[in-house]
Amino acid sequence: MKKCTGCLKTKPLSEFGNRARSLDGKQAQCKSCHKRVRVARVSRKHPDLLHKLSVLKWVKKYGTTFEEWNKMLSKQGGLCPICGLPPSEGRDLVIDHCHKTGKIRGLLCSQCNSFLGLAYESTETLYAAIRYLDKHNGPR
Repeated sequence: MKKCTGCLKTKPLSEFGNRARSLDGKQAQCKSCHKRVRVARVSRKHPDLLHKLSVLKWVKKYGTTFEEWNKMLSKQGGLCPICGLPPSEGRDLVIDHCHKTGKIRGLLCSQCNSFLGLAYESTETLYAAIRYLDKHNGPR
């Protein structure tokens, strides 16, 4: 067990990265604190690089390219097509895909992407939600 100098929690040694120059052979901060510091350092020096790394994670997962992601973003005007808003500060639009076919549909803000997932991507569920809101809030 070792106390992390970042979060000040005592954790198992497996939670710490290796560091040959330290007395116990482990880093002073746990892996999650070490990553947080590293990401913060990179984002201050190279904000565009951090953005690209974030997007690359998504394009790799869904088998597309950074260039195709940028084309989708440009085509949508940088806005989420559902809520019409730009992504939250420090966030990117995420790739939305059909869970049945795996086909990419477009880019959404994370809230709208979660919203579709929570509705099981069901138009019937979404229409039922609209009817419910109209009944209780009155027509639009």
